[in-house]
Amino acid sequence: MSYKIAVGSSDEINVDLKFGEVSEFLIYEVDDNFRLVERRVLQVGAKDSACSGNGNGCGCGGSKDIVSKVTQIEDCRCVVCKKIGFQAQKALEKKAISVFDVECSIENALEKITLYYSRVDKHERFGNYTKCIHTENDDEDSNHFGAISYPIYQTATYAHPGVGLSTGYDYSRLQNPTREQLEKIVCQLEEGVDALALSSGMAAITLVFELFKPGDHIIAESDLYGGSRRLFDKVSVKNGYEFTYLNFSKDDYVSEIKGNTKAIYIETPTNPMMNVADIAAIAQVAKENDILLIVDNTFLSPHFQKPLKLGADIVVHSGTKFLGGHNDALAGFIVTNNDKVQKTLRELIKTTGAGLAPFDSWLMIRGIKTLGVRMEKAEKNALEIARWLRKQKHVTDVFYPGLEDHPGYEIMKRQTTGFGAMITFYVDTKETALQILEKVKLIKFAESLGGVETLITYPTSQTHADLPEEERLKNGITDTTLRLSIGIEDVDDLKRELKKVLESIN
Repeated sequence: MSYKIAVGSSDEINVDLKFGEVSEFLIYEVDDNFRLVERRVLQVGAKDSACSGNGNGCGCGGSKDIVSKVTQIEDCRCVVCKKIGFQAQKALEKKAISVFDVECSIENALEKITLYYSRVDKHERFGNYTKCIHTENDDEDSNHFGAISYPIYQTATYAHPGVGLSTGYDYSRLQNPTREQLEKIVCQLEEGVDALALSSGMAAITLVFELFKPGDHIIAESDLYGGSRRLFDKVSVKNGYEFTYLNFSKDDYVSEIKGNTKAIYIETPTNPMMNVADIAAIAQVAKENDILLIVDNTFLSPHFQKPLKLGADIVVHSGTKFLGGHNDALAGFIVTNNDKVQKTLRELIKTTGAGLAPFDSWLMIRGIKTLGVRMEKAEKNALEIARWLRKQKHVTDVFYPGLEDHPGYEIMKRQTTGFGAMITFYVDTKETALQILEKVKLIKFAESLGGVETLITYPTSQTHADLPEEERLKNGITDTTLRLSIGIEDVDDLKRELKKVLESIN
């Protein structure tokens, strides 16, 4: 027989039924051990002006047509109207719900049920710190001989147990157990339906842009990482995409939406000028216009910001940065909560072959274990250094969204749980900037960000060197702009180094 399939508590199922009509459901819930439990549930339209609703009857409490929910039909008849009525709902007091309107077989429902719990229960089971270390199915992954560190499956291919049979893995371009474990961890951190691990952040962004076709229009943040702009301007435009660049912290992006607009692409905070965009507000506009919202979440990581929960469709990361956290591996991630997008991305990664290698996947798993503690310590350092920098000679301005007078401060408080570890600041002259870069020792003059070490970068000649000077200046990137990625060193040591360098400037 065919049932309607619901997931979650029957208390939340709402079906318009007339008096006496019966609808039959299978309810799948999670028990105390987080295993799926199947329940047969009837919903019945009932009407009774005399019912007291005391737990023995239908519970309608009046003459209004209602839907009664029962789990044991033989025990649940209204003592007044004699219709199938309300059975005490305590038996089904579980988590939130999703009702699938279409009728389908039990077999076809399993995919929906699995997807639902990948979205809800696994994300609510653990807190952020625990999610960095454990997945919701850790207790099921018992075939690794008790290894606490997840194994590195350094293999390109897999033996089949027989014709037409598979272990679940066929070829590592398609999937590898170590990469799959990493993807589960990142997926639950971002609270998506699926995550894909790729060979770099740029590989991730490149794959996302394979979702579009010639003639499509994308509205993008103007103050993006220079590599993203290089990809869009030199590759995506060549492939027929059209771009409009705006400052999403202040420009009118709604008026730029056209009939062929397919996506909005933002970073928040931006790289390097730390502009803050209101993700929820942009997401609402995107949904109203049936376009995708893509958010680069590299600067804050899912420990501090979860764009999918705010309405975004796709999140991308340079995993090399805060997720990995040790400057020893390149990686990129895509996370989505959109079923259609997820299926297309899986087909694309299988076809284009940019999946992350097993050893790099293991390095990322190891790095993410300490994501929460690293982010908290680095943010604490960053806030202290940002406040300290403002008082120093040669420093003319400091851009950090954790400062109360930053234009995006209130938005950050609303949509994030932390302000991050990135600081951009201006000095008085180009010569001062160059001397700082030459004289730092504990702080390293290097590209990249997000590691345990504090790094200082010169965007004009490094991260944004390929951006035309006119664009750089428009965004505020001058030859006096420096960017700090604050690490987890003792903050007094960092301040002592910066103080010594600034005082030595001629």
